[in-house]
Amino acid sequence: MLTIYSSRTHSYHLMANWLKDHQMPYRERIFTPKQPLTRKEIFYLLSLTENGFDDLLAKRSIDYKNLKDQIDQCTTSELVDLIVSHFTLLQRPIITDGKKLLVGFNEDSMRLFIPVQWRRSQLKSVYNDFTWVSNK
Repeated sequence: MLTIYSSRTHSYHLMANWLKDHQMPYRERIFTPKQPLTRKEIFYLLSLTENGFDDLLAKRSIDYKNLKDQIDQCTTSELVDLIVSHFTLLQRPIITDGKKLLVGFNEDSMRLFIPVQWRRSQLKSVYNDFTWVSNK
């Protein structure tokens, strides 16, 4: 099952609509200042990254720019605590299936989460339509 971690941003809505259009079930973990991500959730997301915090941090955010000097000096645990208290340090949305992780919405990259069987059936359908048209 896919899980979207996000606040309700425009990109979140694009991602959710894309998943609905492709009939892919998902769970939402909407975070806000009153309901921030937990340390456990942040460590979980970190465990799925290739480049650690570099994959998750929103380096163009106001909070990042204001806290950059502090961020550069933080230990992993301190940076996780900082993200808990400043959720805008995270890029959003983040989607995962428990193995793969995608940060931000990109329609082409979302195909990473389409099951192989569904992709094969779509390709087969396109191929059949093409051969039917070319045999006319």
